[in-house]
Amino acid sequence: MRPHQIVWFERIVLLSFVLGLTNVGLYWRQIAGRLGTWPHLGPFWIAQAAYFAIYALLVWLIARRGNAVGRWLFTIAVVAAAALFFFFALPPPPHWPPTRFFLTAAQCLLSLFSLIFLFGSDIRPWFAGYRAVDPSVFD
Repeated sequence: MRPHQIVWFERIVLLSFVLGLTNVGLYWRQIAGRLGTWPHLGPFWIAQAAYFAIYALLVWLIARRGNAVGRWLFTIAVVAAAALFFFFALPPPPHWPPTRFFLTAAQCLLSLFSLIFLFGSDIRPWFAGYRAVDPSVFD
């Protein structure tokens, strides 16, 4: 059984993940218009796919495998992304619609909030490799 902090971490991060996908999906035409032709769009989509794949991999390593290295990599990535957002995207660029800004801000804040569930004395055994046995195994 996974600790309840890990379950909540996974829920919050998945919500943040969905907000990120929604943000890209809603504004892909605007992004494509700014980037122009395919030679510029290709690297953008590859970067987006790599970002979401790495994000999902780190969440899986943390929530399902209890990987301590994944926890620290995720923490560093979230803090760095939040710093970039707060220092370079505030105030939002004039071409950003308000919904894009609020989706991005919500994604950033949810990711930061999820870090609370990764640190604490009662979560240490999860990252040390100790797993509780589900009582239903003995039924």
